[in-house]
Amino acid sequence: MRNFITIFLLIAGAVAAFAQTKVEARLDSTTILIGEQTHLTVSVTAHQGAKVVFPIYRSQQSLNSDLEVVGSRQDTLEMEDGRQTIAHTYTLTGWNSRKTTVPSLNVKVDGKNYPTKSIPLTVDSLRAYTGKQAQMRPADDIMDNPFSLGEVLPYFWLSVLAVLLACLAFYLHLRLRDNKPLAVLAKVRKRKLPHERALDDIRLIRRRAEEGQDGEKIYYTQLTDVLRQYLEDRFGFNAKEMTSAEILAQLKQEANRDKLQELREVFQTAT
Repeated sequence: MRNFITIFLLIAGAVAAFAQTKVEARLDSTTILIGEQTHLTVSVTAHQGAKVVFPIYRSQQSLNSDLEVVGSRQDTLEMEDGRQTIAHTYTLTGWNSRKTTVPSLNVKVDGKNYPTKSIPLTVDSLRAYTGKQAQMRPADDIMDNPFSLGEVLPYFWLSVLAVLLACLAFYLHLRLRDNKPLAVLAKVRKRKLPHERALDDIRLIRRRAEEGQDGEKIYYTQLTDVLRQYLEDRFGFNAKEMTSAEILAQLKQEANRDKLQELREVFQTAT
């Protein structure tokens, strides 16, 4: 009978231990600065297959008047003795410099409420360090913003223009100092008329003949070429390819007295 009671108590203790549910809450840090974050971890240890429901808070939802939930996540850890631990982590931050308390949260395990303990939390303001080791630090230099090529090009072309204007001013100064005209105009060569070119060529041929540079045959050949070129330029027919008879026939058709007078002057110079 005594053995039976002992076995019964051992079995009852094992069942009680197996059925025991444990809910805990802890903070990573109990003191933070304004805007900093800390993590509230709520862990539930229960039998495997237990239905655990944690409080749900949306992002930026207030946990109380001083604390705000930034985000949350949930993890499950399997244990060897048939029990499991489920952890839900809430990321908290505070915006008021004061001592506050993380409130108790209700966790449901198989439909039963298990409240967590409340945890004190201090949200501290930023403070300047005024200890003996604090030293004055020189001001940082001004950082130049990066620039693009489009911002520099206008200044570059203005510089080029300024150099060109300076060169022009120096050139004008030299011209005025030497009493020279400001602009040098290129001489326009007047184009000669056909009979003027022919007369010049004939005079050149005659001068070369008189100096004995060319023989008589060359002299008459050059004269003939000059006359044929003149007829072609003045009357508009291809005298170089025509016979003397064809040229005379073509000239008879010309009734312009001015043209004939020019032709007479050319012939008189050639003879």
